[in-house]
Amino acid sequence: MKKIIAVLFVLCLITGTSYADTPYTFKDVDAIPVQKLVEDIPYYQFVKVFSDDPVFQLEEYTRDENVLIDHRGKVIENRSYLEIDKNICSYYDHNDKHLMIHKVALDNNGKSKFDPTYTDLRYYKDSSAYVFQTKVENFYKYGVISENGQILVQPKYDFAGDIYHDLLPVQLGNKIGLIDKNGSKILNFEYENITVTNTDVFCVKKDGIWYLVDKKGNKIKNTESSKAIKFNNSKNPLGIIHQGTMYYVVDTKGNRVFEHSDDEFYATEVLNCNILEYVSNQDYKFIPLDKKSNKYDIYTIYEDGIIKIVDRTTGNFDDYKYGLANDKLEMIVPIEWDYILKQDDKVYYMTQQISPTNKKIIIYFANFDKYINEKDVKKHENTLYNTTYYIVADADNKNMQGVYTKDQILIKPMYKSIKYIDSGFVATDKNNKLLYFDFNGNMISEINKIEDAPIIKNGIAYTDNGWVDANGNVIVTGFSPRTDFINGYALVHSSTKGDSNYYIVSLEKIKKLGGIK
Repeated sequence: MKKIIAVLFVLCLITGTSYADTPYTFKDVDAIPVQKLVEDIPYYQFVKVFSDDPVFQLEEYTRDENVLIDHRGKVIENRSYLEIDKNICSYYDHNDKHLMIHKVALDNNGKSKFDPTYTDLRYYKDSSAYVFQTKVENFYKYGVISENGQILVQPKYDFAGDIYHDLLPVQLGNKIGLIDKNGSKILNFEYENITVTNTDVFCVKKDGIWYLVDKKGNKIKNTESSKAIKFNNSKNPLGIIHQGTMYYVVDTKGNRVFEHSDDEFYATEVLNCNILEYVSNQDYKFIPLDKKSNKYDIYTIYEDGIIKIVDRTTGNFDDYKYGLANDKLEMIVPIEWDYILKQDDKVYYMTQQISPTNKKIIIYFANFDKYINEKDVKKHENTLYNTTYYIVADADNKNMQGVYTKDQILIKPMYKSIKYIDSGFVATDKNNKLLYFDFNGNMISEINKIEDAPIIKNGIAYTDNGWVDANGNVIVTGFSPRTDFINGYALVHSSTKGDSNYYIVSLEKIKKLGGIK
């Protein structure tokens, strides 16, 4: 049935089949004339800001200011916003003689969540709280406020860092301490810097030296470092300390997990992989693939379960060789490559210098063990479907083209050429026929030319004639779209003679007029 509808759509466009006798206009879809809301605004950026009752941001480019309207075109906040980031809006307070930038938090309907406005405001969803700055007796101080406007920490601090695990570093004078989001003190005000980690220890700086302390402020031995200590997110967290010219990987008790290295990049690679998933918790040593000679080491363990292996026996970093193993430490790519970089889950970019003038560059698809020359791969990122598509010419199939994703062979390599379009792919078969495929790899219909491929979203498509249904019947005409439908609404620009307004139109109304379910 899907194929029949698509074919009918294409035939209507190609043959010029007559459209509905009387296409609807903006009057019929209850369009809101946006330009009448704010005087002399020549162009808008239309952005969905909130999630419930749709609220949109309109940006006036010549003044670089913003207003908020709801989907009925009503101005919600009578302010000119400089910036709207999630539910926090920045604006100039013209009553402030210093013309400070102020911030306000808005609810899902675009209304102010609480009366005060602040000179700094940061929202932390995991803690359901805001860090704010406001003026107290001629000084600007920081505090914490809940989502419903309850003051959790009075504004008395000179600075406040980010909330992480319900904790935040705060500053009084020139000393920094640690409190929770309700104001209870965790660490005394005696440090130059504090970093909250994802562990039960904290990284602090005192007298120019970084080290680890526990929740009672007790110093953990053997953790002194000249640089801030970074921890990873593994089940058994590890951190890097820097002493002299050496880097060490330590656990939260100060035990050295990895032998010293003067290579910070390599130490960081060790830190960033979940190495303890593959080693003994007793001795913390790597599992060598070659247990007799200890020739190979794990270099990186990627989130997709692929393990990068390194051969460092040459002793020179530039001469290291790399390969890939699966999560059972079974080799899947030989250790013969000069460079390996992860491009996507189970998709890797690899290079090998064959001779001074010949470099082999490969894209490797681990899920189906395919090596494709990089020059034969065209990458297309689709943000709507959050998927990367690879059009490949497969040398094992006489260089016929197909489409891969990281997970599957979407379209088998059996076509002379494939072109990526907004609504899918157009493939040329061995008989020079053009075939239209959707983004799921389904062959929808044969078409006469690429321009005939339908771009149907939400049951309708935009053409030069206006919005049409799957059979090519015009539903609404006399406009050009400026955005896709955002939460059921879109911004369009009138192309009707004598009317240059922008309008907000409803998808539900258009589909109802067109009889589309």
